[in-house]
Amino acid sequence: MQFMWILGFMALLIILSVFDIRTKRIPIGGFISLYAYSAIYLFCSGECSFSPVTLIISVIPGLILGALSFITEGKIGMGDALIIAGLGMGLGIERVSYTLTGALILICLFGLFMMVTRKMNRRSQIPFVPFITLSMGVVGFVFR
Repeated sequence: MQFMWILGFMALLIILSVFDIRTKRIPIGGFISLYAYSAIYLFCSGECSFSPVTLIISVIPGLILGALSFITEGKIGMGDALIIAGLGMGLGIERVSYTLTGALILICLFGLFMMVTRKMNRRSQIPFVPFITLSMGVVGFVFR
């Protein structure tokens, strides 16, 4: 049954990835959908052992990304931080930390490849949500 929930998260992230690639923006409806799905997942998947403290701890990776977005004056998107916080709410600190770490590794490798092939430079913007999606796919299926 948890496999179906992970597929739901993946479907939402794929839709949000398309918006991120095409417009470099995530519509507010995408955030609302992700947060609503995370809340429904918490209540319906048997993960109701989450306490308010655990829930707050689970959004810390998103809060850290949000702080980095503020510090870097938007070079890291606030939308990325909100997506990581929404995933943290539903998946917990361990899975969202693995997802974020995997996404950061993937985007670093992609950026390095693009710079070596001279298709991008250091100032190029790369949408982050597709990398979150890829990483979530790996984490979601490895840590079932």
